[in-house]
Amino acid sequence: IQRTIKNDNEVFNNNEKLIILDTYLNKCIHYYGFVRFLFATGCRPEEVIALEWSDIKDDGISITKAYSRQTLKSTKTGKNRIIPLNNTLIDILDNQPKVSSIIFPTTKGNYIDLSNFGVTSWKPLTTDLVQQGKIRRYLSVYHCRHTFISECLDKKIPVQQIAKWVGNSPEIIYRNYAGISTEYEFPG
Repeated sequence: IQRTIKNDNEVFNNNEKLIILDTYLNKCIHYYGFVRFLFATGCRPEEVIALEWSDIKDDGISITKAYSRQTLKSTKTGKNRIIPLNNTLIDILDNQPKVSSIIFPTTKGNYIDLSNFGVTSWKPLTTDLVQQGKIRRYLSVYHCRHTFISECLDKKIPVQQIAKWVGNSPEIIYRNYAGISTEYEFPG
């Protein structure tokens, strides 16, 4: 009997995250800011794809919409939220060219098609890193979200705060997103 191991709650460790970011910076710089933003916020990829420069406010970044299957729609939960601006996000935005009203457009200035991005950019790049032994295994781009949430939990940030930032309830955070990012030694 063949068993499929489900890796939905797995996360990238910090070293793997840095390797992925460095690889995007050196091999696929156009999408470097997009991937860096995903790791830095825990936003759903569809929400980041939908971001426009008009969503940047004095109090943070307004997450009010998502782009999926060539359609602009409300967020998955239907609730808007604000991501606070910090130095990392300011740096990402300051280094993102303003060639379109979209913050992270394709090379042609359109919304990123997440499926196409996964097939043509994310999967080949990360699969190559697995084959080189630089990261443990292939995880989808959505695992940037899992990684952020797990890093926040490791830093002892209250789950209620994390849930507010990423647009979920604390129960959903624990059930669906909290991966193990820190290596622990088994006691005994």
